[in-house]
Amino acid sequence: MRVEHIGLATLCLGKWQDVPNLPRPAAIITDPPYGQKLKTNSGVRSPRPRPGRSGILKPRAIPYPEGIIGDDKPFDPSSILCLSDIVLLWGAHKFADRLPQGQFLCWDKIPTGTRRDQGDGEAAWINAPGRPMRIFRHLWNGICTGAGYETKNEFSHNTSAQRRVHPTQKPVDLMAWCIEQARVPSGGLILDPYMGGGSTGIAAVRAGHPFIGVECEPQYFDAACRRIEKAQTQLRAA
Repeated sequence: MRVEHIGLATLCLGKWQDVPNLPRPAAIITDPPYGQKLKTNSGVRSPRPRPGRSGILKPRAIPYPEGIIGDDKPFDPSSILCLSDIVLLWGAHKFADRLPQGQFLCWDKIPTGTRRDQGDGEAAWINAPGRPMRIFRHLWNGICTGAGYETKNEFSHNTSAQRRVHPTQKPVDLMAWCIEQARVPSGGLILDPYMGGGSTGIAAVRAGHPFIGVECEPQYFDAACRRIEKAQTQLRAA
């Protein structure tokens, strides 16, 4: 198993079930595959740049691996629920019938009120029954996201400047909000067993949390390493 140590982050290439001596984290915050059989390369074109309306070259969509590993069958959360006292799972509206009592969080992807063909939002579940539902409003639409997509100004985002490194990538601001909603203790270890492009890891290290991320697809693992390394370089320079 390949393991990379990048500042506060320990990143493992493989399946989380195969990571030896995986410590019990203060919280698990993750976006698992949940059986939508997503065809990630559908409509993907050449990665060569193309001119935009302004004449500036914009990157085409990057080619993804065919499908997401584990996405070909319904997600069973039972193996994860016992791994930490705090568990937060995205996509929970897809497997709500397999979850115990808890609370839902909502991500409004179109705060402008426009209807989105793929759905206007997404739900997460946290094992904290009795808490009020909370909503995070953050524009996130289309293959690309704007240059300010990691800022805290939720209405400033556009869909023209940056490429996603993972087809179901979450905004870093959303994952930072999740850490707040989960009430992770100061300095508590955060585990993401389905790390994808590393957004949870970026949010964790920015908040001063040690982080363990596990991803089984090499392309996404390498992208997460680059993004988390960049985030920690920026922290050291600040």
